[in-house]
Amino acid sequence: MATGARRTQAERRAETRQALLDATIDAVVVEGYAGATVAVICSHAGCSQGALFNHFTSKADLLGAAVEYVFPVLIDEFALAAAPLVPVAPAPPITPDALTARLRRVLGLLWEAYTQPRLQAALELYMAARTDRELGVRLAAVDGPHRERLTALAAVVFPEVTGVPGFATTVDVAIDAIQGFAVANAALTTEDGRRGGRDPEPFLDQLTAIVAASMLANVPTPSVPAKEATR
Repeated sequence: MATGARRTQAERRAETRQALLDATIDAVVVEGYAGATVAVICSHAGCSQGALFNHFTSKADLLGAAVEYVFPVLIDEFALAAAPLVPVAPAPPITPDALTARLRRVLGLLWEAYTQPRLQAALELYMAARTDRELGVRLAAVDGPHRERLTALAAVVFPEVTGVPGFATTVDVAIDAIQGFAVANAALTTEDGRRGGRDPEPFLDQLTAIVAASMLANVPTPSVPAKEATR
């Protein structure tokens, strides 16, 4: 009976590592940070604790690697959802109403990304890092590159204002605001037992107004010819 080709040792190692990363995120989603013990993660992955520590030096190293793995996946999904909003080159003239409407849609997509269980799990690990120094160090190395990628993506979606002073900082403010609201909302429970009871729409509307005003604040005003100015 014909059988498939045998996997190499490198392939088996890669598969085990991938299983551990997926299992870690799944465990944090289901059990939370406190409940996602090494034993629970290994149970989810279907491997031994010895196998885990053959791939990762510590639990904090594993948790950091899991965040490093899941962020690009989620950013890819966000980029795909935002792709239809990218203006056709060359960049169109700045129209405040059009830019604000596009911004509202993009922030809505970003909010949807932050409410996904996998990203909620990553945010829980960020909060845990407050008292877990090793995890904090691991996440600090992960955060910067992913933040840079989101900023680069924002430049693609808003080419008209990419060169405006403070653009990158404005993007950071928007990301931090949504991330903070997501963390706060995930911690809330309504009287009927629902999680995240606050309505995000008023928050997103106000954030859109603030970010749009910042993006447009330093846009040069087109000069008016002298003859037209005196009419």
